[in-house]
Amino acid sequence: MEQLTREKAISERDLALKELMISKQGNFRKSTDYSFCLRHFFCTLDVQPLYFKKKSNVGLIQSNSELEDTLKRLHYPRIS
Repeated sequence: MEQLTREKAISERDLALKELMISKQGNFRKSTDYSFCLRHFFCTLDVQPLYFKKKSNVGLIQSNSELEDTLKRLHYPRIS
């Protein structure tokens, strides 16, 4: 009888340990997913201004080339 009680206690302990490990793995996965989403969000916020600056820079380059063409037509020396 004592042997059965001991085996039952051991099996309950093993089951509790397995449940704890599964719980820890689930918490780790959740925190990993959360940190990935957070990183992705902040990287997106960080890249957006660069995208808009690039578009603005393209517009400035185009305007500058148009201005240079106008100056060439008016026979002004090139402005560097």
